[in-house]
Amino acid sequence: MADYEIITSGKVGGGGSTQTLSLTSIPGTFKHLELMVHCRSTRTSDSSDPMNFRLNNDSSSSYGSGQIYALNAGSGSISSVRREQMGYRDAFQEAFWAPANYSGADNNNFGYFRALFLGYSQTTLTKTMLIECSVAGALNPFSGSVTQYGLFAQLGCFGWNNTAAITQIDLPMSVGNWNAESTYILAGLS
Repeated sequence: MADYEIITSGKVGGGGSTQTLSLTSIPGTFKHLELMVHCRSTRTSDSSDPMNFRLNNDSSSSYGSGQIYALNAGSGSISSVRREQMGYRDAFQEAFWAPANYSGADNNNFGYFRALFLGYSQTTLTKTMLIECSVAGALNPFSGSVTQYGLFAQLGCFGWNNTAAITQIDLPMSVGNWNAESTYILAGLS
C-alpha cells in the first residue's frame, strides 16, 4: 500500500440533479482520510450556500465544531471576521461553502474544500476532522449582501462524538443541487 492512495474521485455529474454526494464503502485500511471538493451550487438566487455533511448516515445530535471565517470584500484588507462554536447538531453544519449561480457574480467560480479525517478507522476514539475552505468571488455569508464579493476563507475543527470507523461520507447541498462540473477526490494516508 502506498503512503497516499486515491480511493475514489470524479465529477458529481447528474446534469445538476444530484442533491447529495455519497462516498460509500470506504475501506478501513488507512490511518487517515483526505477529502478534496471543488464545487458550486445550482441555485440561481443570490447566495453562497453552506454545505453540511454526515458520517455513516448518522443523523443523531453528535456533531460539534469550532470555526473561524474571514472575508476580503475586495478592499485589500480583511473586512469581516467571525468565530463560531456550535453545540452538538445532527450534521456538520456550515462545514464549507459553495457559490451559487447568481447574477452579479462570476458563474465560473467554484468553492474549494479540503478535510482531513484523523484516525478515521479506529474504533476506540471519537473522530476529529480539520477543514479549510475558500471561495473566490463569494457572496458575504455574514450579511447576505450581494455587493460584497471577494475572497472568503474558513478554517475549522469538527468532532463526531462516535467511535465507529468512518465508512460513509454524505455531502448534501443545503439548497439546490451540485453543479454538474463539481469534482471530488477521497484519498487514504498510511
